[in-house]
Amino acid sequence: TLSEVMAGGFKDPLSIKADYLYKKENEEITARRGQLEGRYDSLFLEKTSVFFLERVAFDEFSDLDLRVEEQLGLSQKFITQPRYSISGDLGLTRIDSFFETSEDEGEFGLVVGGHVSWRIIGSLYFTEDIEFKPTFDDFSDYLMKAETGLATKLSAQWKVSLIHQLDYDNKPPTGTSGTDKNLILTFGYSF
Repeated sequence: TLSEVMAGGFKDPLSIKADYLYKKENEEITARRGQLEGRYDSLFLEKTSVFFLERVAFDEFSDLDLRVEEQLGLSQKFITQPRYSISGDLGLTRIDSFFETSEDEGEFGLVVGGHVSWRIIGSLYFTEDIEFKPTFDDFSDYLMKAETGLATKLSAQWKVSLIHQLDYDNKPPTGTSGTDKNLILTFGYSF
């Protein structure tokens, strides 16, 4: 389940997202993970803003007790049309990962992101959000996050989305998979 709250009526938008996944197969827990994210954008030019993102996550079955991530950077709206929009992010990130059995990590890196929204018909949108986060110590050590989905408005404030999430760690802890894929149904509220 993912929920999203956006304060979109303001000059400087704030979004908050939370998700929690719990899966049981044959009376055995096979997945338990969660994430909380907040993002604030402060517009300082017509299509350019400074953004700050804070993300906290855990994944019990990937040896991840806690991951805390901060991002600070610039966001640029390249195309803003009634049917589609394209924007990108470029900034710095600090990622601290605390593992149950592996060595803890804390690294600075780069964050490069892209966001696409395309209105297919009526209020039905295709969305794609992607982040690529290499570390400064070793650019071949990176995390990637992609969310591809369909979204539609239920009312002026409410929306529903079906999203395919992909989280990838190219150097995961020993004995764990570096790829986490989920298909989730989300509800969002804007005020």
